[in-house]
This record gives sequence, structure tokens and C-alpha cells, in this order.
Amino acid sequence: MKENKIIIGSTQFGLSYGISNTKGKTKENSINKILKLSRKKKVRNLYTSNYYGIANQVLGKKNLKAFNIILKFKKNGFLKKNIINEIKKTSKILRKNINTIIIDNFESIPKLRAKKIYKNLISLKSKKIINKFGYSIYSFKNLKKVCNKYRPDIIQCPYNIIDRRIEKNNHLNFFKQKKIEVHIRSIFLQGLLLMDLKKIPKKFMPWKNLLVTWQNWIKKENITAVEACYSFVSKSKFISKILIGVNNFSQFEEIINSKIKKNLRFPDVSSQSNNLINPINW
Repeated sequence: MKENKIIIGSTQFGLSYGISNTKGKTKENSINKILKLSRKKKVRNLYTSNYYGIANQVLGKKNLKAFNIILKFKKNGFLKKNIINEIKKTSKILRKNINTIIIDNFESIPKLRAKKIYKNLISLKSKKIINKFGYSIYSFKNLKKVCNKYRPDIIQCPYNIIDRRIEKNNHLNFFKQKKIEVHIRSIFLQGLLLMDLKKIPKKFMPWKNLLVTWQNWIKKENITAVEACYSFVSKSKFISKILIGVNNFSQFEEIINSKIKKNLRFPDVSSQSNNLINPINW
């Protein structure tokens, strides 16, 4: 069986995270089931961070032999002099070597710091401490310049039916030409795209018409919101991996077993509003 595109995000393993999350951190029994089904479905990548509460401690008690570890760092956290020791410390907690490092919000880093971080990443890769490195980005402004100057192995960015910025300015073709893997996240917009209209917080009322159009289209096509979101992002041949976060096993099971619906004519519900597409502003 071919390796699954899905990357399991461990945020909810250590923190209560997501607008649709009403039950707090993922229960240990659910985590065990998620990892077991992941192995069966050829999911080979786990995404974690030292900033995800107790996620690393929880994962460190599990058998992670089948998985590659992708570790996220905040931009300032990677400038520490003892960064190699910190990576080794995390590796020891997880009982697994770190395969890939992702630097968060790299596009906003001042030039001198970006240059230093890039130099450190190249050094870690040349010393075979890691195999790959990449950047988690929130803005696509000047992204091509950043990638030309500090070429990563991976770009991780948001992409969903509402946030379609990656489709602009020929970004996907650019990444392909540069041989940069594209990992996408936020395919459910932190769960907003899966929520019943009656449960959506009032702060999203400015986009009510957009969300109503989305929900009506799902009903018309007779598919689930999960299938719709997953089918939308899966249609692009340029996307290498899909990062998902789950609150419980049943949610993960629904996602992993979702069938990609081909030939769907998706509604135009895209938005450029930063207050909607960027959860930092929520």
C-alpha cells in the first residue's frame, strides 16, 4: 500500500485546541486507537512540538517505530545556542529521532535572524541530525523571494475551500519547479467548516452567507463536510502531505476512511478576509 498523505498533528494530544473542540485534550485510549489505525493505513508522519503542552510526553510512551517525527519550532526558539541539545532532548522524550524540523512563521522573520536560522538548519542537515527542514507560513507575501534565498525542503501552509491563497500567483508551480514539498494544514479551518450552522459563534456572522452557501452545497451533493473538505484539497496533484488535527478516534476514523469524491463542482466560497481565514485573529 502506498504511503498515506496524511500527517497526524498532535496539538490536541497535549492541549485543548480548535474552535469546534468542546471536550478538551484527546483521551489516551483515543490516541492509542489513532496510532494503531494510522499504522494500518500507512500513515507515516507525526507532527509535534515542545509547545503542545504534554503532547511529547504522551507520545513518548507510545510505540512510534513506524512513524517519522516532524518537530515544529517557534522562530525565536531556534536561535538558542544549545539547539542541538534541545533537539536531542526532545528525541529522547519521544524515544525517536527527529526526521524533519519546521520553523513557524518563517516569512515574518527579519533578514539577519532568518539568515542565522537558515544556516543552523543547513548545518543540522549536513550533520545528519535531521533529514529535512521547512517553514510553516501564514502569509504568502514575498514567499517566492524567501524560498529563493533560503530554500527549504518543505513549505507548510493553510489551504481549504475558503482560504485559497496558495492558488494565487502561480505558487504551486513555483514550488514544483523548486522541488519543494507542499504540506497543507487547516483543511477544516480549525473545525469551522465542519460545524452545524446553529453552533457557529456569533463572531462569524459577517460571513454567514458564505457559510450557508457551503452547508447548502454539501446537502445538495449528499456528502459529509469531512468528505467535501478532504476531496477539495486532494484534487491538487502538487500537494505532498495533508496535516490534520483530531479531537478523538471517531473523528480520525471518519477522515482516514473518507473517499475522495472526484468531479465535484465546488462552490466559490473563498474569502480574502484575514479575520476569517487566519485563526490567529479569532
